[in-house]
Amino acid sequence: DSTVPDFINIDIQGAEIQALKSFGELLGKVKYIYSEVNKKEVYVGCAKISEIDRYLGEYGFARVITKWVPFKGWGDAYYCNTKLVRVSQFQKLLGKTIEIGYPFEYFFTSLKSRLRKFLKK
Repeated sequence: DSTVPDFINIDIQGAEIQALKSFGELLGKVKYIYSEVNKKEVYVGCAKISEIDRYLGEYGFARVITKWVPFKGWGDAYYCNTKLVRVSQFQKLLGKTIEIGYPFEYFFTSLKSRLRKFLKK
């Protein structure tokens, strides 16, 4: 359906679940969603990640990547619609169990950069 996007990116200060619900049944035709998520009530009345996981799960979505901002209670999550996109069990497990924090990501990016410079010498 050309009226339904393949990808949705949502970062609307705690109103993400309301936006997702506004899609209605069309949500089931979307392939990917990248959304801000919250572990705690960062914004008054905002949905927590478990609620978003449950809601999107009703439409076949699995969370495959989660990145948390340390000590802030919020981050970003990437979801794939498993009814439309092939997602391995490992990828599903990865999103639910391994959460990447920004300091670690910076550390590994920095390490990789330093290693490249060292190998060029």
